[in-house]
Amino acid sequence: MGTNINRTLDFALLIPSKGRFKKMIRMLNSVYNAAPDLEWEAQILCDYNEDEIRFLKGKFKNLKVYNECDYFQNRPSWGEMVQFLLENTDAKYFMYCSDDIVFTKNSIKIALTELSKWSGLAAGVAMSYLNVNAYDCRWKEYGIDLTLGDNILVNYGFFNTAIVKKFKGLSNIYRFYCADGDLCLTLLQNGYKIIPCIDACVIHYNIEDQMKIDNLSTAEADIELYKKRWTKFFYDISFVKRINAKSPEPDALLPSGKLMPVQLCESGVPIIQAEQDALYVLYATGLYFPTKRLRLHLGCGEVYLQGYVNIDLPDCKHSVMKPKVDVYGDIRQLRFPANSIDEVRLHHVFEHFNRIEALGLLIRWHRWLKVGGILHLEVPDLKGIAETILAPVPLSIKLAAVRHLTGDQTDNWAYHLDHWFSERIIFTLQKLGFSIRSISSTRWSYAPYLPNLEVIASKDKDIPTQELYIRAVKLLTSFILSENELKNLKCWQQKLKNFLSYK
Repeated sequence: MGTNINRTLDFALLIPSKGRFKKMIRMLNSVYNAAPDLEWEAQILCDYNEDEIRFLKGKFKNLKVYNECDYFQNRPSWGEMVQFLLENTDAKYFMYCSDDIVFTKNSIKIALTELSKWSGLAAGVAMSYLNVNAYDCRWKEYGIDLTLGDNILVNYGFFNTAIVKKFKGLSNIYRFYCADGDLCLTLLQNGYKIIPCIDACVIHYNIEDQMKIDNLSTAEADIELYKKRWTKFFYDISFVKRINAKSPEPDALLPSGKLMPVQLCESGVPIIQAEQDALYVLYATGLYFPTKRLRLHLGCGEVYLQGYVNIDLPDCKHSVMKPKVDVYGDIRQLRFPANSIDEVRLHHVFEHFNRIEALGLLIRWHRWLKVGGILHLEVPDLKGIAETILAPVPLSIKLAAVRHLTGDQTDNWAYHLDHWFSERIIFTLQKLGFSIRSISSTRWSYAPYLPNLEVIASKDKDIPTQELYIRAVKLLTSFILSENELKNLKCWQQKLKNFLSYK
């Protein structure tokens, strides 16, 4: 592979290994076809004898071999071994690697090409793998495993070295299992993406030797520790799920946005296109970077809020208003990754969506928000409007209340399609996984004394989208007037599923 002292290595393989010298040779040989034209190194922490180490160094260039007994008095955890090797590399990307795998042709190049597209917003890429010795048929085909929160787990794949080192690398609290998932969730929690790459394939022989048996004995304790640490942020999954070329994205109801070139309007304002990954647009245009709080002001209109990313429809969609925005986008089409947003805020916008869209948006926002994230809504208060209409006040005040209820109707979007009052909004938000922090009903202090309802809620824990969908369908049953309308419920149910799938 050669060494270029003027060039940072493209990647490093970090390989803890015990008693698998011949398997190591097979794995390293496969790297050449998997990574043509790339500069790489292998860092190995092992128990090999001097002759075996000498053979490896003679056969493979850019190889660093560390004898485990020279650096550790007691048996280290898997996380400690990988962390030791990580601290000794400055390659751009790294992979914690097994000695009983083989890379397929061009697989490493494909994976790193995909990861590099994200310009630092993605911290890792997961490669698909199969087990030659598989107890479950799902692992006999190439696929990528999911972990807590239906998030991508990197069993085999690459990470951005600088990003991982910024977060202190791998945890040493696990004996063997779950340190990989722990790293993935740490990166996700801090705003980075983990992307799947189905076309980059690894063959895992899954050798059942004594070392494998010993490691399996620690699995249950490691998994319990992992769940205790992370299920307060990412919901549990009842069994390991996999995605492959034939399966849908991990969250079929909320498909991930596509990586597409950023489009600018004539004035230079970026546009979030339908199907596009909105977080990537914000990152690529300097409106967001990982570890920075991300607060969205959706449907901002002419009210520009500092400290928020202000989003509204383009000028051509407004007959009267001239929105002051950071980026143009359609609220119904926005796609953000799970657990990526700190606050979603809308003032006199939520009422523009019908009941299906409103429930669908609440489900999306719950998915986007981090645990502890804030939902801030202000809407016309239906109860207050009713009180105004029934009160002994001038007709002009009553008509103004009707206008407040139904919208200004200057554009197709400018109609109020649904109506909210305190009991309804509290009930709806709580059913869809939000806790109410505050709610207040206020009126203008001057004529026509328009009543408004402001609610601030928080997401306390992750709830699977499928569960939220089921809860939303139950909410829709409240709008059935008789058994004759059960056909309406079926229609609403399908519309909600279509909306969540961006159809």
